[in-house]
Amino acid sequence: RREYNLDNVSFFVGDICEFDQNELFDVIICFETIEHVSGYRAALKNLYSLLVYGGALIISSPNRIITSPRAKSIEDKPVNKFHTQEFTPDELESILAETDFYVGKGNIFGQRQRFLYNRKVFQYLIRITRFPDVFAFFTSPELTPVKNLAPRYFVAVAHKEAQPNL
Repeated sequence: RREYNLDNVSFFVGDICEFDQNELFDVIICFETIEHVSGYRAALKNLYSLLVYGGALIISSPNRIITSPRAKSIEDKPVNKFHTQEFTPDELESILAETDFYVGKGNIFGQRQRFLYNRKVFQYLIRITRFPDVFAFFTSPELTPVKNLAPRYFVAVAHKEAQPNL
């Protein structure tokens, strides 16, 4: 609030799964949070309920393929002990759709995008360095659309569909 004291900007603190402000929002920003919430589906449903029709959720997450390469699914324990799960961009997009959000083509962006090294020798070298993203030094922190490369972190822009004509 000290840095962004504007009449049209609000900050709230509460349980992401149950928060209710008795008003709807045009935009909700949820950065680096969803991987810490074991009830992530309840959290996304609640965020959906807090948006106006046509509103946007801008949500970010680390990419499990990069940050927890041994974790093959959402249920596998991430490397970061504070994360309850981690997602791939496709998984989070699918879960957002299950909770009625719409993520249009080109609405997933990433940082530190790079090729995945599927050869066992590269995976071994990455594992023994104990720095799973050794190639991050050669990637850009710029946020760009995810296409053929794997981002270390990604941002999805999801929308609550406009209210249908009644």
